[in-house]
Amino acid sequence: MQTGSRVVYEVAVEVFTENRRFKAITKRNNHKQPARLQSVIAEYNKSGRPVMMVGCAGGTDALSGTASYLAKFPVVSCPPDGMNNTCLTNPPGSSNAFIVKPANIGKFAAQMFACHSKEVADALEANIAEKITKLEKADEQLRKKQRM
Repeated sequence: MQTGSRVVYEVAVEVFTENRRFKAITKRNNHKQPARLQSVIAEYNKSGRPVMMVGCAGGTDALSGTASYLAKFPVVSCPPDGMNNTCLTNPPGSSNAFIVKPANIGKFAAQMFACHSKEVADALEANIAEKITKLEKADEQLRKKQRM
């Protein structure tokens, strides 16, 4: 997966909409168009399927806070400029999650959608098992090195 936030978000959306039962939505610059943002969120609030929104707003992040205040689904802030404290200081009633690394959005979405889909749950389980195997091999190599 490429590290550019736009590419990562688009990949996450593609992966999780493949099943058509899930929707991870991404919106950019909608905080500059509040009526449009409210309309989009109202539409997804009516959805009968699991939804997650990823807010990608740099500078002063008004997008995620506003979206989370209006949404009945999880909103995740992942600003393109990395650590952005404005994502963490939204007013009461704004409940957005915060993930600094765009590459972690996909796993977060999989964790959220896993309880709704065996396919997503199986993929997540395989991913976790693969990571554990890699860590165990790295630990074993380190132990061997220390014995020498």
